[in-house]
Amino acid sequence: MRYPHLDTIRVATPRYIADPSTSSQIHTTDVLVIGGGLAGLTAALIAAEHTDVTLLARVTLTESNSAWAQGGIAAALDHDDTPRAHVEDTLIAGAGLSDQAAVEVLTSAAQGLCAS
Repeated sequence: MRYPHLDTIRVATPRYIADPSTSSQIHTTDVLVIGGGLAGLTAALIAAEHTDVTLLARVTLTESNSAWAQGGIAAALDHDDTPRAHVEDTLIAGAGLSDQAAVEVLTSAAQGLCAS
């Protein structure tokens, strides 16, 4: 199923780590973790037990998608809720970066997974 109104959603945030028009600085690290969400923080903490780690996050750690989701899953559990509504919400929140097929699998399977 396509969601044509989602095709117009674009991310306003530039897709580069540093503004290329400014002068660059060189940093060295053993491990670079990109992303301050749950997966990124977990990887950084585990790697930091063994080596020097640098963590790059787009915004503050409390503003990551993991923090906003509060550990939730896109499950339609209320009788007024539907997996399709969760697909649309997830695709909107993903601002064009979400894999629609993966989102559809997640939202269709989530209700059964939460029930088990």
